[in-house]
Amino acid sequence: IRLSRKGPLLSFTSVYQKPKYAAVEPPFLIGEIELPEKVVVYSLLTCSSSAELKIGMMMELAPVKVREEERDGERVTVLVYAFRPS
Repeated sequence: IRLSRKGPLLSFTSVYQKPKYAAVEPPFLIGEIELPEKVVVYSLLTCSSSAELKIGMMMELAPVKVREEERDGERVTVLVYAFRPS
């Protein structure tokens, strides 16, 4: 199903150790966003500081470029889905 691009922030935390398959380097913020369809998304957040965040604030989808790489002789942009304050 198609999901909404906005929802309130339920919780968040700072990450200081890189998980094995992380696309970004620590430190970074992750959070839980509840979409209107009653789906909770666990996602990277674009904010650089937790001081910019408040539980309940509206967040919106904001894809983030993390790197470019070579695949089959072509340059490919790698994006991750993230949320930012709306």
